[in-house]
Amino acid sequence: MRSLLIVSALGAVGAGGAALRTSDTPAVPAAPSAAAPANGAQRDEVFEACVPPAERGLALADVPMERRRSVAACVIRMLAPAMNEGLPARTDPMTTLIAVRAEQTTMTYRYRLDLAAADLGAALRAGLESRVRADVCAAGAMRPVFAFGGRIRFDYVDRVGSPVLAVDIPGC
Repeated sequence: MRSLLIVSALGAVGAGGAALRTSDTPAVPAAPSAAAPANGAQRDEVFEACVPPAERGLALADVPMERRRSVAACVIRMLAPAMNEGLPARTDPMTTLIAVRAEQTTMTYRYRLDLAAADLGAALRAGLESRVRADVCAAGAMRPVFAFGGRIRFDYVDRVGSPVLAVDIPGC
């Protein structure tokens, strides 16, 4: 039961990619799928480090939000370094995941788009942001992270590192 309460809820957050296409623009990377479960050993390690023994049998409703945020911060802090192993990683023909950062209760995925910022117009940016939000929420894998007060953020930069878009998702 403990993994249902904490660890599976805050399992390793991975990433993939999809493409957004409009009729008159090239394919532009869209929402990454936001979660992949941690392996069993990693889950146990994170659980042991982030959840005190006295809290391991509690239902989520019995854990105050401030305590949930503390658990989320611990899990995110532990998982980000492991997620950076093997990066950069191409998620689709136009997108590369270049870094994952832990910032308190926020897991930030930083992507590089294989285009110039000037090539990404306002409509395409809005479509990308909308698609990222919709895909994260539709997948459902991040809902437990949100229940613990965690947030997911996607930062996109162009091929030279100039900021293109930031999508902050505090919940679905």
